[in-house]
Amino acid sequence: MSNSALKLHDGDQTRESSEDTTKGQSEFSVEKILKEEYQMDPSDIGSPESLVHSVLRQMVEDQFEKAVRDLKGFQEHKSTYPGYVGKTESLFAHIYKLIQVIHQRKAMALVPSLSPARKKDLNTRLSQHMKDLKNSLKMLVQVEYEMKMSDSRTTLWTVKAIVYSCFIIVFWAMALEAAHGMRGPLSIMVNNVADWLYGLVGL
Repeated sequence: MSNSALKLHDGDQTRESSEDTTKGQSEFSVEKILKEEYQMDPSDIGSPESLVHSVLRQMVEDQFEKAVRDLKGFQEHKSTYPGYVGKTESLFAHIYKLIQVIHQRKAMALVPSLSPARKKDLNTRLSQHMKDLKNSLKMLVQVEYEMKMSDSRTTLWTVKAIVYSCFIIVFWAMALEAAHGMRGPLSIMVNNVADWLYGLVGL
């Protein structure tokens, strides 16, 4: 490999390393701001890829419109889940309202003529809104988790029902086979029970 190629390769690695470092520093600064200015425990906002962390980061970075767009995309994607819209519609509306209020509070706090007392009051209210937003986002995550767990339980019960039905069918098929050589009331009883079981499982 030529010296120029080596230099280019080294340059790519340097840029990648720089981007990773910048990203890491950005996440650290966001968590630091959330902790120091809004009294939030970094461990309570999830990983950087989580919905809660992502939206709170956008609030810190003043990316309000992007936060709304991302949330609406998330809402539209999840709306295909049966019952999801009914359970989360009012929650999403509250979250969008909170984002709007946070945007307004942060803009007002930057007014130069604002008195120290008024600025302190705005920051206190802003902190409350941020915590409310965090809790509302966590509720969204919880709703999705509960719906997935419910689907899993339903699927498990369906599989169990199919397995039990198959077991019953096989068992009584064997019983019927044995009953062919029987005569009298016992044979009639086996056939009657088999008919009842087949009706029970929908056959």
